[in-house]
Amino acid sequence: MAGSTFAAEFATAFADVECVHGEGFLLTPMRRNVDRNAAAIPDTDRAPIEIIGVWHDGVANPAIVNAYDPRTDQRPGTIAGKPRVDFGPGRIPAGVSLRAGDLLTRLSDGRVWRIDGVLLSRQRITRCDVNIIG
Repeated sequence: MAGSTFAAEFATAFADVECVHGEGFLLTPMRRNVDRNAAAIPDTDRAPIEIIGVWHDGVANPAIVNAYDPRTDQRPGTIAGKPRVDFGPGRIPAGVSLRAGDLLTRLSDGRVWRIDGVLLSRQRITRCDVNIIG
């Protein structure tokens, strides 16, 4: 995939998006506690690092035609997608891994997000689904 024209164009386009929308995040690696009912604790085997990511709030618009019944006064509820943070190719240093349960702190406002899932796309973009915890 590294040699494809699409991959090169996608990397260039993502670099432009990252240049405009990228922001700093502090990755705090976490691990399970010995007591499975206790909260996760910092993983001392992996050091915290600052990385640049692109925040996506995951807004999704409802299909009003399918969600609204004109015979009633019922209105569709809010449909929201899953928030995520994308990290471009080369942003995550070699030897560093993002795992479910790790924490991402947005440096601009101090909000803390827990990584819910990590997916590496074919274009080498690391996508992290996140949930706010603080």
